[in-house]
Amino acid sequence: MSNNSTIVLGIDVAKLKLDVALIVEHKVLTKQFANSSAGFKSLQAWLESLSLKHVQACLEATGTRRRRRGSFSL
Repeated sequence: MSNNSTIVLGIDVAKLKLDVALIVEHKVLTKQFANSSAGFKSLQAWLESLSLKHVQACLEATGTRRRRRGSFSL
């Protein structure tokens, strides 16, 4: 994938899952991951498999569910 365009990662945090949307080159890729340490590792592996150099990430930050994700670095 090209690294010249802005790449945006949106994460909707639910109790048991993360709904993820990645916008790159005018395409939207979606995926779901468990809201757990294993899910975060899977999310990181997925992003690394795409060979992206820079991703701007944002997440829906309501309630306390974001806390676990907030301490995980991509």
